[in-house]
Amino acid sequence: MDSTTKPATRHRIASPRADLDRAPPEQVRAAAIRMRAEHLPELGRRMELPVQFDPTGQMCGGIDVHFMWGAYGVVPTRLVVAYDAPIGELLVPGQGVIERCARYNRALRDLRALRDRFERRLGLRSAPPGAEAAQPALCRLDGDIQARQTARLSARVMPLHMLQAEIEFWESYHAYLAAIEARAERAADAPLHVDDTADMELED
Repeated sequence: MDSTTKPATRHRIASPRADLDRAPPEQVRAAAIRMRAEHLPELGRRMELPVQFDPTGQMCGGIDVHFMWGAYGVVPTRLVVAYDAPIGELLVPGQGVIERCARYNRALRDLRALRDRFERRLGLRSAPPGAEAAQPALCRLDGDIQARQTARLSARVMPLHMLQAEIEFWESYHAYLAAIEARAERAADAPLHVDDTADMELED
């Protein structure tokens, strides 16, 4: 090619944005849905879940997680998204729906493991000093989980923000009870001083 020859100019596809700016809201929304619909198969592939737009058209910026109950907790089955949903947040590593559901299940599993460990180590009927706050909470743990799931998850659909809120709630609850358990274990392992035995009575 001669050095003075100009390279061929690539044909550029005109952006529809200028036309959409002058279009009625209904047309803008319909165009946005069409453009975003092109990305749904790719999103579903990355999420490893079926993804569809909200068929009612009433969702606004939301993402609903449909799920079923499995042997180990919540199992996501599909996503329903609003046409203007911030689907980019689903693509953040470790923040996908499957990962969040696994984190939710793990939070409840860790709580039950804490309860079982507390019972074996310290007992639930006669908690040692320092464990009084944790004892009743751990005794009613299964009932509290069931009541919360009935109130929020009975329809087997939950918005993504609710799933995140439930994760944070149970993880925080675990951290609170684990700190109490740790203090109680330290108290139970502390050596008994001579003065502490003065008022003890032997049981028959």
